[in-house]
This record gives sequence, structure tokens and C-alpha cells, in this order.
Amino acid sequence: VTLEATGSWIGNVVVECTVGNKSPVSLCSFDSNVTRSCMLDIKFEEKEDDVVFEVTGYNVHLTGFYLCHNGHSGK
Repeated sequence: VTLEATGSWIGNVVVECTVGNKSPVSLCSFDSNVTRSCMLDIKFEEKEDDVVFEVTGYNVHLTGFYLCHNGHSGK
């Protein structure tokens, strides 16, 4: 997870994840002028539920790989 390089921001940025109808879980938090990126290694065991990422604060870029249920991967 990397903060967008353009513009200036003040305050906190929080990235959360929600799976299905479960409560959201905070994955990482950025404090202004301290942290600009965060490495995550996340595996979801959910088979049918939607996995939704939400950002509170400033824009971020999420990059990584998605491994489908049938074993095929994608970006």
C-alpha cells in the first residue's frame, strides 16, 4: 500500500478491509509526514463473500496479486 505522491495531506489515512457481512478490519494506518508505504501479506480463505477495501483519508495505491479459487492468478 503506497500513498499517492501528488498533493499534500495532513492527518491520518486508514486502509480497511471488509469480507462479506463481517465487521471491517484495519489493515494499515499512515500518519502525515511519517509513513508513506506499508507492505502487507494477506490471504483470504473466503470462497463466496466479497472482499472490499476502503480508504479513509487520502488516496492510496493498492497493488498485488489475486489467486482465484480455480488456481489461476491475476493482478
